[in-house]
Amino acid sequence: MPGQATALAGNIYGFEIMVGPFAVSELRVSRALQD
Repeated sequence: MPGQATALAGNIYGFEIMVGPFAVSELRVSRALQD
């Protein structure tokens, strides 16, 4: 059980790392389309 919790925390941490740049790029694309 502790191993599963650690793996889950690692997945969430990696997911947050991916969401940051994705949100920034999505914002840039939407601004570029508006201009």
